[in-house]
Amino acid sequence: MEIIIADDHPVFREGVRRLVQRALPEASIFEADTFQAVLNLAQDTHPTLFVLDLGFPGFDPATSIRHLRKSHPASSILIISMKDDQKTIADVLAHGVDGFISKAIDPSEIGAAIMDVLNGDIVVRGPEGASQLPATGLQSDISHLPPRQREVLRLIVEGKSNKEIARDLDLSPYTVRSHVSALLQSLAVTSRAAAAAMGREIGL
Repeated sequence: MEIIIADDHPVFREGVRRLVQRALPEASIFEADTFQAVLNLAQDTHPTLFVLDLGFPGFDPATSIRHLRKSHPASSILIISMKDDQKTIADVLAHGVDGFISKAIDPSEIGAAIMDVLNGDIVVRGPEGASQLPATGLQSDISHLPPRQREVLRLIVEGKSNKEIARDLDLSPYTVRSHVSALLQSLAVTSRAAAAAMGREIGL
């Protein structure tokens, strides 16, 4: 497992590195302070996870995340930022990341959140009032979910992983991750378990 941590504050990078090493002692961890350095490292490794700040040099959330998604479709992307208002969280999730963590949360939660992302959950750990994904209006009427999201939800209810869903629906893991992310936002929940509970409620 290879993880790239990017932030232009060395002290914070070191702190995240220690948390990741504690949670994943066998992982290879690389640090970067610019987006170009991230790209250079990613060329020489096979990143399982990118852990990225929102404000480091060369990083533009929309274009940079899109670039990473295209060049490393199997990798997970987690944002950790001090800018943690609801709009920022909603915008970042809309770009297709796998999670958002506020730098203001207890450090002990960061390691757990990273593990949740690696296990396939869409993670949001923000300040009080930002613990739920921004609602899109569909959570009150699941029957209005797009057909593909309903298929994905049905398979989540069955307890299947993203890899298993990709195989069953003949999709790429990246496409499944995108569907899961959109589904959780539609349901305004932050975990597969919560989505499965809602699916069971409607008999999927």
